[in-house]
Amino acid sequence: MPFEVWEAQIVENPLWIRLSKYTLVVSRAIREEIESDYIQLSFDKKNKIIKLKGVAADEPGAVKMDKTKINGKGFFEKFSINTDEPTKYEARFDEKEQGWLIKVG
Repeated sequence: MPFEVWEAQIVENPLWIRLSKYTLVVSRAIREEIESDYIQLSFDKKNKIIKLKGVAADEPGAVKMDKTKINGKGFFEKFSINTDEPTKYEARFDEKEQGWLIKVG
């Protein structure tokens, strides 16, 4: 019997953020890059881009991140972001903005 060898390929940990009805979940790779337990969320309505930035606990809008999970219910409601179905989005770090950008529209 001829057997064919399967060679496993190492896949880098992708940079993603998953949005669901009430939460944002960041990939472990992004979590490791954020050096704080607090993040700040902001939204560009025109371009439909979420910015996630690690901040100090006393910064305006600082939200506690629980491991890789962020409660985003109020954020989604304020900016009318529809998250009925859990969806993963690619995230990229922007040096100029000093935060992770996620295009949701």
